[in-house]
Amino acid sequence: MWFAQTPTPVGLPPGITIEQLTQTPSFTVPQMILLGVYFLICLSLIICVTLQTSKSEGLMQQSMAAPQQPSGKGKMTGDERLANLTTNLAYTFLGLSIIIAYVIKI
Repeated sequence: MWFAQTPTPVGLPPGITIEQLTQTPSFTVPQMILLGVYFLICLSLIICVTLQTSKSEGLMQQSMAAPQQPSGKGKMTGDERLANLTTNLAYTFLGLSIIIAYVIKI
């Protein structure tokens, strides 16, 4: 039976050697903390963008609802707070991305 035979190893030509590199990335504790914060910022940004209403939904709700007062004064609405939080998370994400590019070199 030909399929039950053990394979014969093929030899390398003379002068060729095999070198196996074992390189494991080792992160320091501050780098691990920075990556953990970066992961949380990324996750928070994804959630905030997902929770925002689309432009068409917002316009449709405004046209069907009673006229609203301008939101320039007074407390911020939930949508305005979410938009503000999303903007701040986006700035933080970009800043951390630049910092991680310089600090962690893989």
